[in-house]
Amino acid sequence: MSASVPLQSSESTNIVLDRRPLSPDQRPGLYVHVPFCARICPYCDFSVVGSRHPGRADYVESLLREAESWSRGPSVALAAEGGAGSPGEDAAARVFGSVPFGSVYFGGGTPSVLDNEELSRLVDGLRQRLDIADDASWTLEANPEHVDRDFAQRLARLGIDHVSLGVQSLDRAVLWELGRGHRAADVLDAVRRLREAGVGWISVDLIYAVNSDLDAWMRQIEEAVTLRPDHLSCYELTIHSGTRFGREVAEGRREVVDEEVRHRFFVATLRRLSEAGYAAYEVSNFAAGPQARSPHNQKYWTGVPYLGLGPSSHSFDGGRRWWNHRSLRDWRRAVTRDGAAVGGHESLGPRELLLERLMTGTRTVPGLDLPAVERELGIDLVRESSSAIERLIAAGRIELLENGRRLAPTLSGLATADQLAIDLFPEGR
Repeated sequence: MSASVPLQSSESTNIVLDRRPLSPDQRPGLYVHVPFCARICPYCDFSVVGSRHPGRADYVESLLREAESWSRGPSVALAAEGGAGSPGEDAAARVFGSVPFGSVYFGGGTPSVLDNEELSRLVDGLRQRLDIADDASWTLEANPEHVDRDFAQRLARLGIDHVSLGVQSLDRAVLWELGRGHRAADVLDAVRRLREAGVGWISVDLIYAVNSDLDAWMRQIEEAVTLRPDHLSCYELTIHSGTRFGREVAEGRREVVDEEVRHRFFVATLRRLSEAGYAAYEVSNFAAGPQARSPHNQKYWTGVPYLGLGPSSHSFDGGRRWWNHRSLRDWRRAVTRDGAAVGGHESLGPRELLLERLMTGTRTVPGLDLPAVERELGIDLVRESSSAIERLIAAGRIELLENGRRLAPTLSGLATADQLAIDLFPEGR
């Protein structure tokens, strides 16, 4: 959310922000990228290809080969990138070589395009090659039209207990505009089948501000609430230059929704979901209680390490980040040659880590744990950014909670989350 429209005092009516601290499992997370899609959405800027791409034939084998390189230790997996200043093996070994993964997340792309044999081979192969905790959460992104009874039961048998449904819209016209392949009725069927199969956590993803019709969007929210998912993610449509929507904007064939209108979408969404029992805990994420927060995504927002497999995926060991080749072809070639596909890396000092904590922490409703920031980074943010903090408190965009131990965005701050981190970053650092 990037709106800079001032929040009116009356807009906070009936909005509940869940201030309880995020509490992710501190064990590292595993992200697995599946780049195949039955159709490429006109707004998508991810590393994706068509589901009939020839690279799909041996994709699972390539992923498992990459996982195998990590099972032999970070020294093997990271050696492929090599060279002076390559990602250090010490921290990576401590994080990924000795601690079991506490969560697994299949993202994309569309992981649900994998057939029964492919998905089973992938899940079983990861369990055989990597140290994944018996109680780890397993999350898979799925399109509603893929969730028939057999698919739902298959997920449950494989131990996939969290499913994020890429609904995006429940409006027929908007679904067509977004290039989606399902109907609103498919969403209801998908939720029912997943419940019947015993999948314990269901999230619904929606996109707002595709157009300026706020009433139509609120009708979609009402329909989503009747599904009673455990979790909802509501994202503002972002236009990327390399997408079809981006080209249409550049050519004057598509209008970007006005900032003030986007602000009204944001506030109305928070109010209605709050009334329905879904409190915001991150700028785009809503849960029916703390136990329903995304177990994997909380790691990203709180600095827990994670390992990424597949093209374009990123990894973080607590002090360094590295990323795989973006294109499927380059990733596959690197994995075939070296067993891993690291395409670049960066070391993060206290300055860079602080900026990341600010960027993620100001997007979460609980905000930043200030003693933890000082303990881990050696930076007393209240002292070093005192003037900015005083100014933002006076402007009603942040507040200090728990006797000054936690810095959190207000509702107005959430509506301007992208700017908060910049404003709070200590000058001269």
